[in-house]
Amino acid sequence: MTKEEVAIEWKRSKTVDLEKLKKLYPEKFTRLPLEAKIVEYIDSLTKESIDTIGLYTIKYIGYERYNECDNENSPWEAYLHWKKNGSTFHQTIRENCYFAPIDIEYSTIFNYFNNCSRELKKEIIYPVIEGEFDSEGSPSIIIHLIDHQPEYKIYSRLSNDSIFVCFDEDAIINKTSMFYNDNNSTRILSWKNIIEYQINELENR
Repeated sequence: MTKEEVAIEWKRSKTVDLEKLKKLYPEKFTRLPLEAKIVEYIDSLTKESIDTIGLYTIKYIGYERYNECDNENSPWEAYLHWKKNGSTFHQTIRENCYFAPIDIEYSTIFNYFNNCSRELKKEIIYPVIEGEFDSEGSPSIIIHLIDHQPEYKIYSRLSNDSIFVCFDEDAIINKTSMFYNDNNSTRILSWKNIIEYQINELENR
């Protein structure tokens, strides 16, 4: 198969698998696929009629980190932005810690989404696909999986418009992937990098 055909086959199989999961576990698809603590916090903001929200999370799958804020395998960090009464806020959340919100001038999370919503929604970051083979006469794709790597999630909601993206680090650093160049040319990756730059500035000031 050509790279374009591999992409079509991956999208088709992903859609089929997703529909199967929705039928088996419908309750899991009524909420955002995030840590329960984060979902509850976003729900609390929504109840306050806050409809401009941005979120960036990193989960270190397969790693261990034990301290006052983390006491589990696969620790995670969440950075939440929201707008209320004309002011924009930044807050860091970890497994056992809620850090105090701080005022910020702008949010790269929902500002970038506001400017590039249409383009971002068209993009995909593919997993590490290394090729394809025939399985009993039908094409199957070879996906490289590793169990120790960061997982990134970005969520943004502006009134009735929203987006959620999720991808592993391997998808953007593994050069054996057929889609390495495609993934690294996306606005999604540029968005991630811009968000991280702002978060680093906020967390270190």
